[in-house]
Amino acid sequence: MRCTRVRQNTALFENMIEGFSMHEVITDDTGQVVDFTFLDTNQAYDRHTGMNGRACIGKSILEVAPHADRRQIELYGKVALKGEPETFEYFSQTFGKHLRAHFLPISVALQPSLRILQSAKTPKTRCASSAT
Repeated sequence: MRCTRVRQNTALFENMIEGFSMHEVITDDTGQVVDFTFLDTNQAYDRHTGMNGRACIGKSILEVAPHADRRQIELYGKVALKGEPETFEYFSQTFGKHLRAHFLPISVALQPSLRILQSAKTPKTRCASSAT
């Protein structure tokens, strides 16, 4: 029964529409968040960000994107350290896209960490309706 549940959860994780990533924040000596490490991603993460998430696992954002948007690093850190879920819509300079992201803080080995569900925002199209 447990193996079946694990397979189902894995299939859900890999086939979900939203991009998923899990990160551990990296702080300096003063407690300021300066970077974050990739712990896990799903296939949709690649579609939403344009990055190869699996290749990023175990690396920091500044390793894979040296010119990463510092505001994005600060945002991730704020949620992880604050410990409260948040939802943001923002333009990611790192990915060059507007994103809607749901941040879910967790603790991994007592390190502030977070999970992120995100999707790229597309411009809304207006539909004209005509009376007949």
